[in-house]
Amino acid sequence: MGVSYGDLFVSTNKGVSWETRTFPVSSNVEPLVKDGNIYFITSQSDSIYISTDLGVTWDGLLMGTTFLHNGETKDIFMASDFDVKGNRILLHAFTGMSPVSFILLESQDLGQTWSVSFIPQISEMIQKVGLEDDLAILCTYDSVYKKTEGGTWTSAVSGLPGPVTTNLVYLKLKFINGKFYTIVGGEVSGLFRFDGDSWVNMNATGYVTDFDFHNESLIASTSGKVIKLVENDWSSISDDLIATTTSPIPFNKDIVFSKSGTVLYRTTNGGTSWDSVANSIGKISFRNNELFSWDHTGVISSTDFGSSWNQVGNSGIPASYLSKMCGIAPTSDIIYAIFSGTRRRDHLPAVWEQGGVYRSTNNGNSWQPVNSGITHEGGVPAPGYEIYASGTTVVFRSIEGLYSLNNSSWQKLYSISPSPFILVQ
Repeated sequence: MGVSYGDLFVSTNKGVSWETRTFPVSSNVEPLVKDGNIYFITSQSDSIYISTDLGVTWDGLLMGTTFLHNGETKDIFMASDFDVKGNRILLHAFTGMSPVSFILLESQDLGQTWSVSFIPQISEMIQKVGLEDDLAILCTYDSVYKKTEGGTWTSAVSGLPGPVTTNLVYLKLKFINGKFYTIVGGEVSGLFRFDGDSWVNMNATGYVTDFDFHNESLIASTSGKVIKLVENDWSSISDDLIATTTSPIPFNKDIVFSKSGTVLYRTTNGGTSWDSVANSIGKISFRNNELFSWDHTGVISSTDFGSSWNQVGNSGIPASYLSKMCGIAPTSDIIYAIFSGTRRRDHLPAVWEQGGVYRSTNNGNSWQPVNSGITHEGGVPAPGYEIYASGTTVVFRSIEGLYSLNNSSWQKLYSISPSPFILVQ
């Protein structure tokens, strides 16, 4: 099963052929495949959809969008991550809580009612949540916790690389073959298994990017190979395959893009042949059948799937910013662009020279800065990493924090800059 830009791709013959299924609505949360079902939560966290037939049909259920905390009613604005077991849901959500708005909620009735399960510290941020039978696992930047149903969250860091306060990144958290497994990235890395009291390093060879259990063996993909664990020894099962470090960017089952360096390639026949369609180009984004990206001259777009590119107007963006563009996020009526430019100094922090966000409400004819609320240094807003937009929700990741846009002002969610986001649009 694969997900790309609002469609679900399903293969029942080990990838020989694929069928396209459609999600009922858009979402900014990856769907969850568990116990033979697919679970899907809306962007506004107001409904949960369940499919028992691999996305052919969906059953929708309205969820509560508020919860009580200390006698006050708080709103649920957006889901970030979730896990389901039976009627129980753990939901990492952006809420009306203050000063920490991203918290963990829990429901025992498939989201009809919610209670507060975990409130991280201001300097802490939730990364992954897992739920299975009587055990739940919660990974944050500062620690890892475990909880049994009806119990409280307690520390579960034994066996993990330490100290855990070095902002370890938990890239995956899965329950497979009766155990929780996680990939730890950051300053240290590895694949670990939770045995109930402590984590065991699986001593995988290479930097693990994903894993699963197949034919009674643990399989892992790494930065260079696919490896298999047999009797505590890892061996490669991909030596005869052609390896690549490029990632596919599918538009549909026939039209797929892929970048190698700054060159953009395209196939229109499902991978039978590839053409180079752009040089020195940034990351691409889709808006219906239109492509958006950028080059050294600013924002560019294509209405023929990359065969030709048009310069989008740059009026309002300073000339020194155009070559420093590093991200773009188009919505139905607004385009957002972010910038990142710094200058190194010996033994001193780098100087911010370009940064922040500009937006256009007229398809690029003119642009205006929208940087209220973003930390400035020397009059320059914080340089950016990524920007994502889904409906009215816009999230900006800068070098010094994570922000959410409220009308024309940014609200700082965390001073820690988290790992890249994944949006399912």
